[in-house]
Amino acid sequence: PEQKLVLLVVNDVMRTLDGRLSSNRRPFNVANHTVGIESRVDDVTNLLCSGDDHTSIIGIQGVGGIGKTTIAKAVCNELSNQFEATSFLSDISEKSKQPNGLASLRGQLISEISETGLEKDAPTMKRALVILDDVDRVDQIDELLDRQHLFAAGSKIIVTTRCEDVLIMKGIENHKIYKPNELDEDESLRLFSYHAFLSERPLEGFVELSEQVVQLTGGLPLELEIFGSLFYNIRTEDEWEEMLVRLMSAQDQDVQGIQHGGIQERLRIAYEELDSNEKRIFLDIACFFIGRGKEYAMHMWEACGLHPSSAIEVLLRKSLVQIDSEKDEFVMHDRIRDMGREIVISEGVMRSRFWNEDGITEALQNNE
Repeated sequence: PEQKLVLLVVNDVMRTLDGRLSSNRRPFNVANHTVGIESRVDDVTNLLCSGDDHTSIIGIQGVGGIGKTTIAKAVCNELSNQFEATSFLSDISEKSKQPNGLASLRGQLISEISETGLEKDAPTMKRALVILDDVDRVDQIDELLDRQHLFAAGSKIIVTTRCEDVLIMKGIENHKIYKPNELDEDESLRLFSYHAFLSERPLEGFVELSEQVVQLTGGLPLELEIFGSLFYNIRTEDEWEEMLVRLMSAQDQDVQGIQHGGIQERLRIAYEELDSNEKRIFLDIACFFIGRGKEYAMHMWEACGLHPSSAIEVLLRKSLVQIDSEKDEFVMHDRIRDMGREIVISEGVMRSRFWNEDGITEALQNNE
């Protein structure tokens, strides 16, 4: 067993290194069902490519779940062949909290935009398309982009963030900030239907109910996917109406700010519909395994007597987790991740999982 675990770790490291070395021409995984993405990609492309051939930076800003990362990935896929290299630094807000997190991200950036992977070899830097995804502090941008010699002339940089102040503090002018709109009613119904019915339109008898669910989402793609997946296995009108009442009640609590430790009640419903095995594996992924190899985690869960294959199949179907098909790694939206971690935090000082130094230190101090 120990040899097998060592082999899994080695394979995980090699897969990560191989992903970095070959990522410059590998298309990014975008959502299975994209609605309205073409016009948004065109808007960002026009904004990015306007002006001269100097290195320039733009922002994509909006609330969580509106599709900023999806748009950025789609832009990368559209424009990558116009650049010598691409670098997508994901989940910067979360990774920067880890020891040497920004240094690791900077190393990834340098390895992907230079010929040798060494910062000292400035003349070998490429004309690159760089995405800094999910930034929440201006110092994160400064740390990653503080040396202009890293980028050859004509390089373009996209920063995605929820915080407009971060972009303003970086000196990005308002006309260089793209703020994606929510999906309109028709787009929202189509995206919901893809996940609830596996078709572009609701089944007969469910049109009005679907429209009521869609209204609760405010046109946010993430919620449309989660809610659509939630209704996928519900096939009677009575059951639909019962779930709709639950969502409407949760909507009222969200509006009033009545939340369990900040957890959005509407998203929490998707978690509550899981069985105990699925909940444990979901929380493990949210706390420990985002960006980690699936095989390693599967081996651990099986050793603990859990049933990961069936659980992951359910989590995928419910849009609570994705798997990067190239790297075979777990991917989770930051709002879903935050929901999972807040569920764990709500357990109190005896909580079941710790994923950072601050949480461990606090628990030890409370137990003194």
